[in-house]
Amino acid sequence: PRLEADDEVRRMQQLSPALRGEEEAIQRLTGRTAGGGFFLVRAVDEESALVVEERLLPRLAAARAAGAVGDFQAIAQAAPSMARQREDRALVAERLAGPLLASQRAALGLEAPPPAAATLLTPALLGDSSALSGLLGLGFPLDGGIAHLVPVTGVGRGDAMAALARDLLGVRYVDPVAETSALLGQYRRRAIILIAGSILLMVPALAWRYGFAGALRVVAVPTTALAATPALLAVAGVPFTFFSAMALVLVLSMGIDYAIFCREAAPDRRAGATLGIALAAATTILSFGLLAASGVAAVRSFGLTLMVGIALSLLLAPLAARRT
Repeated sequence: PRLEADDEVRRMQQLSPALRGEEEAIQRLTGRTAGGGFFLVRAVDEESALVVEERLLPRLAAARAAGAVGDFQAIAQAAPSMARQREDRALVAERLAGPLLASQRAALGLEAPPPAAATLLTPALLGDSSALSGLLGLGFPLDGGIAHLVPVTGVGRGDAMAALARDLLGVRYVDPVAETSALLGQYRRRAIILIAGSILLMVPALAWRYGFAGALRVVAVPTTALAATPALLAVAGVPFTFFSAMALVLVLSMGIDYAIFCREAAPDRRAGATLGIALAAATTILSFGLLAASGVAAVRSFGLTLMVGIALSLLLAPLAARRT
């Protein structure tokens, strides 16, 4: 019951306290989180991308007010779409300049200035302003169109963020960390299928050599070690990861060798065969098992699994020996 899978990439590597403190300080200064999620906005041109961003921003603001997201950045915050700018200017002219500014000028005896050509703001006109350089770097050409990134920080649930953009054409929420974790989980399941398929393929060849009953005795050694290793580690509170599954592949390949050598050894040579297997297992444990002392969670998981699995295979190997 304590056996659980853990493919979370964030827990695969542990930073030193000094590096973690520096990382947190940089995040506070820049407002950006390394490896965080973002919205990918794809459109045919810059204007269309800004229009879509403006539809997304109110939803993000509501999510921030609800505590679902910490903060976000978008190019449209600094350079709205031309359509929005025209609406804003028309509103200023209708509500401010028309009814108020004209009468104020008349009261002061000032003549109305000639109408000036309206210059609309675009991201290109912002230049390389240091205050906006981070935002301007969020847009880039893509497949004949353009793509904008809207990074978000402090995300509680990735599915809630994906729901915000569900009905916005060309908008997709991307969480690289979650996608990598899901990919590791997929590889972990494939590794287990690989191990099971390998065992099934071993049985016919071993049955041709030892008979069906003898083949089962040989295969039972690594199979038992494969089943017992994750269970023993789970009792110790070690989760099962993709790297644990990869270590089990080595446990299977080496464990079947130990069992075959014990099976092939004649009764008068069994002591020497057992000594050779023990030395081989010791070499493997010293070379790979010591990875269990690593401070990196992924490497430690690999080393622990291999060390326990090889030790179990060594202890169980004599069960495959021929009955005298």
